[in-house]
Amino acid sequence: MADPSIVRMLIDQNFSLAWCRENVVVPIEVTRKGQLSQAGPGASHLVVAIGNITFLGTIGGFIKHRASRVGLECQFIEMPPEQIQVLIDQASALRGEVEKSNNSIGADIEELRNAFIEAEGGNAPGITFEFGDDDDELFGFEEEALDISIDLLGSPLQRAASQILIRAIKDDVSDIHVQPCGTDYRVLLRQDGVMQPFFRIPNTSGIKLTAVLKTMASMNVAERRESQDGRILRKFEGNMLEFRVSTLPGKYGEKMVIRVLKGDPSALNLDILVCNTELLDRLRSLIELPSGVIYFVGPTGSGKSTTMYSAISEINNGEKIIVAAEDPIEWVLPGITQVQVSREKDQSFAKLLNVFMRQDPDVVVCGEIREAETSAAVLDVSITGHLVLAGLHSNGVVEALLRIVAMKHPSHKLVALKGGLIAQHLMRRNCTECSSMRPLGEHEIELTRLPVGTPVREANRLTAAEKEVRLREGSLCQRCQGAGYKGRVAVYELLAFSEEVKSRLIALTENFSIENYHAVLEIQPLLMLNMLDYGRALVRDGITTVSELEKLRRSTYSPVWDGYSF
Repeated sequence: MADPSIVRMLIDQNFSLAWCRENVVVPIEVTRKGQLSQAGPGASHLVVAIGNITFLGTIGGFIKHRASRVGLECQFIEMPPEQIQVLIDQASALRGEVEKSNNSIGADIEELRNAFIEAEGGNAPGITFEFGDDDDELFGFEEEALDISIDLLGSPLQRAASQILIRAIKDDVSDIHVQPCGTDYRVLLRQDGVMQPFFRIPNTSGIKLTAVLKTMASMNVAERRESQDGRILRKFEGNMLEFRVSTLPGKYGEKMVIRVLKGDPSALNLDILVCNTELLDRLRSLIELPSGVIYFVGPTGSGKSTTMYSAISEINNGEKIIVAAEDPIEWVLPGITQVQVSREKDQSFAKLLNVFMRQDPDVVVCGEIREAETSAAVLDVSITGHLVLAGLHSNGVVEALLRIVAMKHPSHKLVALKGGLIAQHLMRRNCTECSSMRPLGEHEIELTRLPVGTPVREANRLTAAEKEVRLREGSLCQRCQGAGYKGRVAVYELLAFSEEVKSRLIALTENFSIENYHAVLEIQPLLMLNMLDYGRALVRDGITTVSELEKLRRSTYSPVWDGYSF
């Protein structure tokens, strides 16, 4: 078995823990003239273990590119996935990082079951753990934080609440839903963008669980008729965890949603996030501008904040003063002044941007543009010689341009625009353990633009009944638990503010005519790469599936814009 300290060093030098865990890949040694050794003078080969060698064609090029940056060639070996996960876990533990375990959502549920049974006085009926069909139609810390191990020593329901939070972190869950249904409570987890049922408990336990979580979030437990917001701060294995909590009174009781905020800086890497090298080069040329504005565009949950903060991390070299207005502060980055937006203190995005101008910044970050006042402040800051990185909720580049037009900026400000927009969506990745190859069907040619018979990967998605059978047989995929997918990958499109783009924006701003409106809608040829073409490349490379590409087409379809229609 490889030395965990060397593995840790090689991961930090070449990849990230999150990427290695997601792709079941780990660098284990560096060879020098045929001998295994640590990286050093004369080193020649990076030895990389892969859990599924059939994926080498998909990820091998990226691994070789990363190794070549430090002057190494690659030597690939196949290793059982469970051994790779052990190595990654050991490497992670060396720095006390939060583990993103490969266990399923349903793993280790016996402790949860026992906690609820104890809370119910030893009565097991009414407590059931569910396996979902993965159906898409299914429904900076300044405070002192307790260690979550203290909660694990509390009452049965305190233990259950803590175990739910820990499981959410380990399984890369984005949201936890505690939902009253009249006869019982359901707990659901959103993983890889898809809602999955976790377990059902009786009403008595559901009410108590909600109360425990509200107490952890410093919310008013006695108030059940009004919505509330709070947050849970806990330390876990040396890391700070943050959960945003929201309650909503409904017919059957309080519904609670817990957003899991991930602050692992190892995930902030443009080389890992952006697969297309040409688009990556163009994005880097934008973030190296001395002034201008770069809009990071996408719907809620599309990962635009991760891309934006990866860009910030890349230019955060100690030579620039970077200030950020955020709501909430999701990533804590060293060397950056991060300010929480506070309506109670009359600190809106727009007002903070104006204050930042007196702080001698080089780069200004606006977490989200929500209204015309903030949009105007972003343009003002960019025009006065600063680089602004701003988040904008929109479905794609064209929709983002229409939102900018709707803000009714004066034409002289649009003339001075520099920078561009990068829009993104997320697609689910194939499970590297259980996905299989199949030939492309004739009916899929138009969507994928690939020849008939081209081998593509297919996710091995199981129904709830099939999952239970496989679980009893011991043949359920340990990586994805029958979901067929594990993790997500971003698809991008990028548009620079060329003179042609600005002229179309100005024309529509000054005269909102059908002709000028269509001129903006038909801006697709000016894009460097649209999201559908980006997604097609991912299907071709076996990273995602045709069904995910179809879902992307539906979510980005425009009947007017030919780039997204067939």
